Amino acid sequence: MEDKGDGFPAGMTRVVIENVTPELDAGHFAIKRTVGEKVMVEADIFADGHDVLTAMLKFRHKNERDWTETPMEFQTNDHWRGEFTVHEVGTWLYTIEAWVDHFKSWRRDLKKRIEARQDVSVDLLAGAQMVEAAAERAKGADAEKLAGWAKELGARETANAASVSARALDPQLADLTAKYPDRHLSTEYGTSFFRGPQAQIGMARSRIARRNCRALREWVLIFSICRRFIRLANPSGRERTTIRSRNRAIPEVRGR
Repeated sequence: MEDKGDGFPAGMTRVVIENVTPELDAGHFAIKRTVGEKVMVEADIFADGHDVLTAMLKFRHKNERDWTETPMEFQTNDHWRGEFTVHEVGTWLYTIEAWVDHFKSWRRDLKKRIEARQDVSVDLLAGAQMVEAAAERAKGADAEKLAGWAKELGARETANAASVSARALDPQLADLTAKYPDRHLSTEYGTSFFRGPQAQIGMARSRIARRNCRALREWVLIFSICRRFIRLANPSGRERTTIRSRNRAIPEVRGR
């Protein structure tokens, strides 16, 4: 297998991203949006097996260096949707990054086993390892909280196993762990499953925000002038409009 560049074979990236919209000619042409308008991005995102996926819509202005991220929402049949707002005139770039979320998969399966009253001691140890890994990626107070949670889940001897299981399903733990996901095997759209320069990812999906009200006023003014011009050049509407008749109408249009 060919290496991705970070020590992992390319075949280990399990997520596939395709059918991204909106996109013109594989991103070679920019779509148009106005300032303040939302860009709705949709894609088919899937992987082998039944693991839970997480997808992020990444966007930035061409003059910015860092990507802004917003979670995409699962719709149905492997279809995902996300959106962002263009708040400045210029070229905007976007891409999608998705990965198999092992913690979410673990949490979903743990809940099913608890409801079935199965022994979850081994599952709690596996969860503790994932939370501990998230603590290493986190910083500050979040790292301390995750480390404490991992220690609690990994305790082999506990007086109340039911309370530990309930703590493992605590929404606060899910939210905190989601802030520090394991993305080293993620897939980025437009890179053929290989991590490449961000400029190549963004340039393949660009969009232009144009001025809204000013552009609209200019077009309305142009069409209104053309309409008056034609009526003055040919009042009856029966004769052909010639260059001479149009020239005679110019002073009247200027006067109005």
